Amino acid sequence: MLKRDPSDGRSTLARDNVRAAKGAGVKSIDEYGRMLVARLQIEKSYPRRAVSDRVEGTAELAFSISRWGLLAASSVKTSSGSPMLDEAALNTLRQAQPFPPLPPGSRSIEAFVISLIYRNQSER
Repeated sequence: MLKRDPSDGRSTLARDNVRAAKGAGVKSIDEYGRMLVARLQIEKSYPRRAVSDRVEGTAELAFSISRWGLLAASSVKTSSGSPMLDEAALNTLRQAQPFPPLPPGSRSIEAFVISLIYRNQSER
């Protein structure tokens, strides 16, 4: 269950998902991808100015992670329509580092595409 803390706009996940976000017990690249989604949701913050200006959007990130869990490359694959939200999404990815090592059997670098949705929850 995703809950938002209105004081700072950060997302927090229920306790069960926090454990998954740490990468505990990840055995496949699919599980690793789900862990990344959970981890980015924990780290994601909605820029205060975007909240006050009612800016919303979805930023799709393309990135790769090395076998040791280091961010090898990252970019905005599909813009949210707002440079402010796109930069916030990239910052989320940077702040979520370091990632756990890739699971056994992975390539030396694995590529991922994940969307981060920014919606003003106070109006919904």
